[in-house]
Amino acid sequence: MKRAAIIVYGNNSGRIRFWFLGRPCEIGKLNIEIGGESYEIFIFEVPHTKEIKHKIKEKRIIHKFCGENNIQFIFHVDETDEKLNSIWLSIKILCVLREVGIIRGEDVLSQSFGIISDTLNPILMEAISEEASSIIALKTGSNDASMKELHKKIMEEKGLSIAFVNDIEFLLNQSKIILWDGLIPAERYKNALMSACIDMRRVLILPKHSGPLQPDSVMIRFEDEIAKAIIKFAPDTDIWKTASYFPFVCFLDEQGNPVDKERIRRLFLRSNKALTIQKC
Repeated sequence: MKRAAIIVYGNNSGRIRFWFLGRPCEIGKLNIEIGGESYEIFIFEVPHTKEIKHKIKEKRIIHKFCGENNIQFIFHVDETDEKLNSIWLSIKILCVLREVGIIRGEDVLSQSFGIISDTLNPILMEAISEEASSIIALKTGSNDASMKELHKKIMEEKGLSIAFVNDIEFLLNQSKIILWDGLIPAERYKNALMSACIDMRRVLILPKHSGPLQPDSVMIRFEDEIAKAIIKFAPDTDIWKTASYFPFVCFLDEQGNPVDKERIRRLFLRSNKALTIQKC
């Protein structure tokens, strides 16, 4: 079994333990299989620090501690990685689409897609182009440079043409599944959208789950951190294969409580649109 560590940052309650004893505080762990390999993933909390000299010392302490405890992989959550963020966002949307298809009892991935975003996400668009019947994306000033390259790539590799349009109402009318990142207020077009709108801020995507969900559990508190670590450890470059490591999808209400899937199914069936995913 391989061992890995996720390093998160908290208050200074474990300051002495970390700086003088060289031991981060373990706040949780999970076992999971990634790419045929078994992993024991620890979540360690260290005191928050901003000064560069302290950060250098901090990493030295962490690497020494992990080496002494046979932990081969380390993931620092404060390290910005735009590609990793795009992969995780794409996986979350793909997992939601997969789950909605199960709830509705139909293949939603083969539907027509409309994408409203100020920046294009090639990882997501290439993934959905594998099965989508069509993709229409809204033109914006910030995505003009990427459109031709992405259009050519998907045409050559998937055989699917992408349309880029200026007319948002045309996009909404021609698409059964809408991916909307909040670039333009959706309220203005609510009549063209389905009544059951999935807000990605109220969806849990987890690698595994058993027993009742506890709001303060490590799996929920550090959903993003655990997911990004798993993506980093995964040997696969195929986005759908990586998405398969996250089989558990839970929809939450405004109070953060799980929503019964039968209720979700009834909401979907009342609409002529398959799905709107908002603020993604």
